[in-house]
Amino acid sequence: MHNSRIITNDFDFFQPTSMTELYELLADTSVETKLMAGGTDLIPQMKEGRKAPKRVISTMKIEELACITVQDGILKIGAAAKLKKVAAACSGLPTINALHQGVSSVGKLQILNMATIAGNICTASPAADTVPGLLTLGSSVTLKSVNGEREVALRDFLAGPGKTTIQANEVLYCINVPLPSENTGSEFKKMERVGADIAKINISVVVQRNGNTCESCKVAVGSCGPTTLLIDKVDDILGGQEISGPESELIQKAAQLVADTITPIDDIRSTAEYRRKVAAVIFMDVFQIAWVRAKGDAA
Repeated sequence: MHNSRIITNDFDFFQPTSMTELYELLADTSVETKLMAGGTDLIPQMKEGRKAPKRVISTMKIEELACITVQDGILKIGAAAKLKKVAAACSGLPTINALHQGVSSVGKLQILNMATIAGNICTASPAADTVPGLLTLGSSVTLKSVNGEREVALRDFLAGPGKTTIQANEVLYCINVPLPSENTGSEFKKMERVGADIAKINISVVVQRNGNTCESCKVAVGSCGPTTLLIDKVDDILGGQEISGPESELIQKAAQLVADTITPIDDIRSTAEYRRKVAAVIFMDVFQIAWVRAKGDAA
């Protein structure tokens, strides 16, 4: 019953209140298990028959997973922190404006009140709105299990559409976002069919500048490849270069590189041709706003 609006398969539901309880549950890898935070992705998929786990484990009763803190210049976002809370935390940190915009664009208020940033990452959708900002900020994830913990760069964590490198007995504990220096500006833009829709294309740019010199430029593009693409070669063009204007030859060269690097497809939301055409334009718009912000000016 793929069109059903009720969950038709039987499953066991657990709601641990501590990490110890969670580790004990995850230690049993013999049963197909799905971790659930807000459930805004998993529950619809179960209703549609696309996923049918035998166990569902909710993390929402584990208080430490909902914490958001700043430690040693790193914003640490607990895996169960709701998107609305994450957006509020980011709003007071102007250098990570791209992340604030990405988080805020995931959906309407109902979704922001339920969904989590960890859920948006672990779904591993190439169109995830939080991922471009996280990638351009050099973020990592902390994975924990009964055997210990490990930290993995986000770009290495995302392995393909719907795939990550998390192990069956692990849980994503928190997301680690290094806070950039004050001479940093960032911006995010999303193209969509209607409000709160999945992105046709989304782009994040993080720029560090010294006067008119671009010290570094990080670019990530979503919905244009098997994962969100972090395009390192843009920094090879712009890093260490003087920027004479928003449409200078260097900026146009970088924009063309973005358009040439992405690997979009035709799907129900857009065409590959459209995505390639707008990628360069969006990059130039987003770069200009990030560039102005890096100087400390409002944009």
